[in-house]
Amino acid sequence: MLQKMRWACGAIALIVCWCAMSASASAQPAINGPTPPRFVPMTAPEEKNLALVLRWYREVIEGGHLELAPRYQAASYIQHNPNVNTGLNGFLEAFSRDNAPVNPIPAQLENPPPLAGARGDFVWILWQRRPRDLAPATPFYYHYRFELLRVEHNQVQEHWDAAQKYANTGKVLFGKSSQPLRRFDTGKPSAAERGARDIAIEAATQVYFHCHFELADRLFSADYIEHDPNLPYEPTLRKRLAAYESPHELETDEPAIALVNGELVVMMWNVSSADPDDGSRTYPWNYFHLMRVRHGRVVEHWDPDALRTSRGAAAAAIAGALQRQAGRDCHPRADR
Repeated sequence: MLQKMRWACGAIALIVCWCAMSASASAQPAINGPTPPRFVPMTAPEEKNLALVLRWYREVIEGGHLELAPRYQAASYIQHNPNVNTGLNGFLEAFSRDNAPVNPIPAQLENPPPLAGARGDFVWILWQRRPRDLAPATPFYYHYRFELLRVEHNQVQEHWDAAQKYANTGKVLFGKSSQPLRRFDTGKPSAAERGARDIAIEAATQVYFHCHFELADRLFSADYIEHDPNLPYEPTLRKRLAAYESPHELETDEPAIALVNGELVVMMWNVSSADPDDGSRTYPWNYFHLMRVRHGRVVEHWDPDALRTSRGAAAAAIAGALQRQAGRDCHPRADR
């Protein structure tokens, strides 16, 4: 969600040392490692779109300068977050609550996203944060949030994230795309990128969603990196994947959109769930996966899931072992 939170805005800093991030958390190592920044291939126009979006985050979202929103957002702006009314006015209404503009506007984003890219008309961002105010027994972990935006004519036209509707939000005017997302410009992937996209979609739908674990040995590297905090500490590949819980209300297995930048494939699905304010209605939201595919297999995976309470106890049981590893150097597989 485009949430007005200070942690949620950052700039791409590909030269940031991943080891420094690990050292800052050495007192309590995470059960899922942080994401090291890495190069994301883009064309010059796509880099321009990404820069536009990150500048918007820095000035409007993090800086709180809502008077600049019309510069970056189209008058016909479409909002898919189920807690915010669609339209530019809906955005301004939601973000004006308790707004406190920062002066001067920050020169850089406070918390850079480790991964972000653009393809065609679309920009995607992976935000990383460490949840605050955890219960004492809850193990330390990294949580990932996804943003997808459509840019046209140097303005943000449309926005999606993985937020679900909060109770007591009331009736919300939900946004609706003017056409299926595949009809917009989604870039021109190479043959290798198309192959990576096909593998990622099969891994997401057949293994994660439908539990066809017999396909795991073909689709996943045996030592793939798992960033879902509920999965990485299982002893075997199949047990790790079996711990995943997929949304039950996906409209279709086929993602609404799948974008590929080199080895990275971001996928988004349309979901429909019961409205927490009125059980007789449903509301739309979106769900994401991001995978890194190399040599025909998934080598890294992210999703927006938070640590489930039922998994917290199991994770806490291995906290001691992780503590002993806290002083080690960089992740040995991060650059494989």
